[in-house]
Amino acid sequence: MSKQSASIAGMATLYVRNVPAELYAKLQALAAETGDSLNAAILEFLEREVERKERQAEYERLLAKLKTYPPVVGPPW
Repeated sequence: MSKQSASIAGMATLYVRNVPAELYAKLQALAAETGDSLNAAILEFLEREVERKERQAEYERLLAKLKTYPPVVGPPW
């Protein structure tokens, strides 16, 4: 195993094709604003988006669970 492949063990490579030029330019600009590489900026974006989707799924699961409780009739006392 080479030194390079050992340092990225457990990492996958993702290729994205057909990225519109305008979107690519926007991503480059966002990365430049923070001083990150394009790769680092996209990884951060993907992590945040996955976490957001997971939170949304959890909220929806909890909301569905709340809807199974019987409705409150009358004052709570």
